[in-house]
Amino acid sequence: MRWFHRERPVYVVAGFRRSGTTMLMQALEAGGVRVDIAPAGAPDREYYELSHDQRAHGWPDYEHPERTELPYTERFPVAHKGRAIKCLSGMAQYLAPIPAGYVVVFIHRSPDAISRSAAVKWGYGFRADDIARSVAADLLVWRDRTDCPVTLVELDYDDVLRDPIAAMQQLQAAGFPIRHVNRAAKVIDGNRPHLQVVA
Repeated sequence: MRWFHRERPVYVVAGFRRSGTTMLMQALEAGGVRVDIAPAGAPDREYYELSHDQRAHGWPDYEHPERTELPYTERFPVAHKGRAIKCLSGMAQYLAPIPAGYVVVFIHRSPDAISRSAAVKWGYGFRADDIARSVAADLLVWRDRTDCPVTLVELDYDDVLRDPIAAMQQLQAAGFPIRHVNRAAKVIDGNRPHLQVVA
């Protein structure tokens, strides 16, 4: 049993901002997957996230705020074994190899929808070519890894909204430890405020 604990992968929800990564994290959590929360002092209850804007929430450097009693080599990403974290575009390169590897879901959303959603959330959008470049670079990192095992599932945002049960079943089949598919699927609703759906 102890060996199994040591060898669990890190579960990763990846994608560009405003692509539905938070939605997937909420669904996984409702389905019974253990998720990691951002360090103490973070506003509200944010999921542990690798992003350019939240370096203190997961940047793999010697300033890492979590589990400072551990040696650096055991803090990140080893400290997240068996749990789900978010990894926004541009950050995949910072996930170091671990023996059990990663089980990753990358969610795609149209650049226009991302930009509109960002404008609602932050007051500015993103350029379509910048989104495409960032997404392509991240997928290349995940697909070309040879230093540790990676299971990669790609989902489309609109498909997830259309059939959340099928999406959760696909993730479960890929290795995400979802115990309650229906509970996970119920979280996914295009009218919920966190999705910031804009027509």
